Amino acid sequence: MSAIHYREIESKEPLSDDEILSVISKQVKQRKETIEASLSTRPELAAKEQAELDILITYLPKQLTSEELTSIITTAITDLQKQGVPDQGIVMKTVMAQVKGKASGKTVSEIVQDLLSR
Repeated sequence: MSAIHYREIESKEPLSDDEILSVISKQVKQRKETIEASLSTRPELAAKEQAELDILITYLPKQLTSEELTSIITTAITDLQKQGVPDQGIVMKTVMAQVKGKASGKTVSEIVQDLLSR
């Protein structure tokens, strides 16, 4: 809630649902990074962050499976008639607009890169 509040103060107006979703996604990403970095050295911090992560995830839309993502990305590649890794940015832009909040950019990027490198 505080991250949303700070973002509203920065923008000087109430946030839209998409903007709130973006803030929550950013918080989820931060929690995951903290858990990964502190798991071996500070397990108590990792446990606290995991509890917060579990709560934050309930506010995000249902995440797409790898199979669903692969299908969406394959369709985008075919529709855009792109091939090869240099076209990754164009495909990413199109796919991320479709799956906003339903998949991480990292996951989408990995699948796009894999499909375009074949």
